[in-house]
Amino acid sequence: MSRVVEAYAVGTRLYPPGFRRAYGADLVDLAASMEADLGGRRTALRLTGDLLVSVPARHLEVVMKRPAPLVVPVAAALVGLSFVVAGAVIGSAAGIGLLLLALVSGTVAVLALPGARIVRDPRASRLWWQLLLAGVLLLASIGAGQMLFDNDGWLPWVLTFTAVISGWALVLLGMFLGAVRAVRAYKQRPSLGAS
Repeated sequence: MSRVVEAYAVGTRLYPPGFRRAYGADLVDLAASMEADLGGRRTALRLTGDLLVSVPARHLEVVMKRPAPLVVPVAAALVGLSFVVAGAVIGSAAGIGLLLLALVSGTVAVLALPGARIVRDPRASRLWWQLLLAGVLLLASIGAGQMLFDNDGWLPWVLTFTAVISGWALVLLGMFLGAVRAVRAYKQRPSLGAS
């Protein structure tokens, strides 16, 4: 094998593991055939360009094929619920607008639910502290905003109400994922009687 083909074989390690297992040997064979036809320099340029374009594309395909976590429909449903409550409390034309936003959020939740997966991936539950922190920061910013700006109009009230519901939803979701992570860590710990 020439240096160009060897370098390309090393470069194929940048592909996602599943793609590499399925096509890695074929890619190296194609590179050797290409070098025989085009020569070393032209082959090296084409293969380098191919790696620069196709490696990110293959990684993006892997990410796009993953189903969304159950967090997406739950969050959309909670936002929709907050819009329903705010719309019911406000009434009038603004309430109808909020009910329409609730309908959109509910539609997103319903459409995202069939493809959602329960959090079984340990990497997904690592987000628990970020969600918890985001919720706490959102609630703190609402409190600071209320102290700085004393406005009793309906729009700031609706935005504040929605932000409070969303903040508490983030806090609860973060606590749930933290509990999932703690249970998973507890189940995976070695038992005392095992040798």
